[in-house]
Amino acid sequence: MGQYFQRYLEFIFALIYITLLMVLMGAYRNQLMGFDSSISNAQNLTSSGTILQKLSISLSFILGSIPVILKLSRSTKIIFYAYPIFILPILSIISALWSVDYSITIFKGAVFLSIYVYCLGVINLFSARQAINIYLTAGCLIAFLSIATAVTMPSIGVHQAGDAFQAVHAGQWRGVFSHRTQLGQFSATFCVFLFAWRKQLPILLLVPVFLSGLLCLVAAQSQGGYISLTIGIVLFSLVRAVIDKGLGAQITLVIICIVLALSGQYLVDTMGPSVLEMLGKAPNLTGRTDIWDLLLTSASRSVMLGRGYSAGIAQILASNEQLKVLANAQGGYIDLYIAFGMVGVTVVIASWIAIIFKALRMMNMLLRLDVPNRRPIADGLSYCVTLIVMTAQMSIGESYIVEGNNYLPPTLGLIITAFFTIARDAITQTVEEIRLKPANILGVPS
Repeated sequence: MGQYFQRYLEFIFALIYITLLMVLMGAYRNQLMGFDSSISNAQNLTSSGTILQKLSISLSFILGSIPVILKLSRSTKIIFYAYPIFILPILSIISALWSVDYSITIFKGAVFLSIYVYCLGVINLFSARQAINIYLTAGCLIAFLSIATAVTMPSIGVHQAGDAFQAVHAGQWRGVFSHRTQLGQFSATFCVFLFAWRKQLPILLLVPVFLSGLLCLVAAQSQGGYISLTIGIVLFSLVRAVIDKGLGAQITLVIICIVLALSGQYLVDTMGPSVLEMLGKAPNLTGRTDIWDLLLTSASRSVMLGRGYSAGIAQILASNEQLKVLANAQGGYIDLYIAFGMVGVTVVIASWIAIIFKALRMMNMLLRLDVPNRRPIADGLSYCVTLIVMTAQMSIGESYIVEGNNYLPPTLGLIITAFFTIARDAITQTVEEIRLKPANILGVPS
């Protein structure tokens, strides 16, 4: 009876954490916030929405903080394993020191930090491997619910011609999210995860979930999502192909990527408009470049440290009639620059590079130490490398990297922290076993 009750309690806790993870990833954000897409953003700032927002933030912070505090020693080790992923949320709080409005920065920064605290709490309460399953379950539910919402409740799941904002996308799916691009990019990111983790999943689960993700991507008609999916699958396959070949092959891969990046820049410079036209985009990226010019001009006096997380962009948008309808810069690097200046942009990019090198280093250690069952761990670390590159690519035209209540920060916080923890634990255990193993002085086979 006691064992049955314990399993039931674990199921209830898992269900709560999965549901809250979906909310943090942006599922049904408009509905939970009381937003009505048929009226303007200014009219949508209702008191009920603000209360629901504060409740979800508080609950995620509490449920994340309790396991972190109760297992403080373990939490410290996990943070040490994956410290680069925590640099951006910590920087969002620190930027209050130079923010144009420190109260906004502290509040929004705390919201952003709470996402990563929540992810850390999930890994502490369950385990790193179970955290992967929690993310998988949340992703599956988001994909299935997006299809169900678009089919049964099109006023919620599909962009409408009567929408006050983004009516140009009428007929395209947004699923449980507030915009079709978010659905498309989530679907691409999740499909790449399924591709990377496919050998650990039963075929009866993998096929319908992967097809559901592809359906959401196609129905959202997100060109950016197609690009992310292609880059993700190709890059993951390349990383996994060379990781067992040693350091020389890895260096070769890095050189090839640099050459491709330089070639890609040349093509953009010489054939940019033609390429964008093929992708269904205007030469100004549907107005983004015009927005960026205005924002960069306004932020030109805060080059080194920026204007503070959230407060800086809010001040600039509020002071410009053309930009008032926006919530962000529609470009992650521009948002990073306005919030943290050149120093912050450099630090964040350096943290991404650190994650890539830590993942590659751990994969080499798995190989060198002949860690048992290392293949799924290597798959996870390869996905971490892929996810960072996809994030860097997405951040050119989207601001997901700095947004709370969006699918990307919880994905980064949970996936990278979990896989790094799994890898470090496996490496540490293998080293300990080697250390304790008696030396075979006589060379007799064991």
